[in-house]
Amino acid sequence: MRGDRLFDYLEWMRLRRLSRLTTGDRMYVLRMAQEGVGKPLHQADVDDLRRWWSEHSRPLAAGTAYNRRSHLRCFFRWAIDEGLTRDDPTRRLPVVRRPRYLPRPIPDEDIAKAFANLTDPRTRACVALGLFAGLRCVEIARLDREDVLDTRRPPVLVVHGKGDKERIVPIGPALLAELRAYELPRRGPVIQREDGRSGHLAPNRVSSLIGQHLHDVGIGQSAHSLRHAYACKALAAGGDIEAVSELLGHSSTATTRSYARWSQDRLSEIVGRVDGVFSALTT
Repeated sequence: MRGDRLFDYLEWMRLRRLSRLTTGDRMYVLRMAQEGVGKPLHQADVDDLRRWWSEHSRPLAAGTAYNRRSHLRCFFRWAIDEGLTRDDPTRRLPVVRRPRYLPRPIPDEDIAKAFANLTDPRTRACVALGLFAGLRCVEIARLDREDVLDTRRPPVLVVHGKGDKERIVPIGPALLAELRAYELPRRGPVIQREDGRSGHLAPNRVSSLIGQHLHDVGIGQSAHSLRHAYACKALAAGGDIEAVSELLGHSSTATTRSYARWSQDRLSEIVGRVDGVFSALTT
C-alpha cells in the first residue's frame, strides 16, 4: 500500500530488540487494521479506526481485544514520535479492561496420568519442564543445551522469558532425573525439531505436543495448566509471593497473587467454622 510505514515500525521494534513473538503479534494486528481502514494506518483518523474496530472487536474475547487495542496504541505513539501524525485515534476507542482469570492447574490426580505411558522422549521432556519448572511453552522452545547447567551445584536452568528477560530457575531432583533420562543433546535446542533441521521448535508446536498428549490420556486441559500447577504448589509449599514471582518470570507480583487465590486451605477452615456455628443454631 502506498505510504505504508509498517515496515519502518517493524525495524524500530527490532532495534528495540523486542521478541519475535511480540513483533509478530503486533504486525499481524496492524496489517489487519491497515487493510480494514483502507489507507496507510498512520493516516487513519478516529472515524476510520472506530468503524473498523467496531466490527473487528465484536467477536473477540476480552483478553484478545485488550491486547490488540494495546498494539494499536503502541503504533500510534511511535507514529506521533516520528512526526507521521499529530493525534492518537486509539484514545477515543472504547476502553477494554484487562480480564483477570483464575489459574487452572492440572489436578493432583491427573499428574501421574500425564506421565503414564508417555513414551515419546520429546513430549515427556516438555511435560517435565512445564510441570517441574513452570516454564511457558515459548520458554521450553527457546531452551538451549547451554542453558541447562545440570553439573552446577545446585543445578539450574537459564530461562529466556517474555521480552527476552532471563531468569534462573533451580532444577529439582525430579526434573534433573527426567532431563538425564531424555539424553540432552551436546549443543543446540533442548527440544529438537521433528524435521531434523537446525533451529528451535515453534512454541505452538510445544503447546500442541503437550496438549495432544493430555487429551490422549483423558485430561481436558492445556499445556499451560502444568505451569499453573507449579505456581500453586510453590505457594502452597510456603514460597512467598516475591520469590514465586521471580521463579515464574512475572513482571508484577499481582499476577502471582492470582495463584495464591487457588489455595483454599485457609478459606476452607474459615468456612468450616462458620458452618459449625450455623449448624449449632439450626439443630
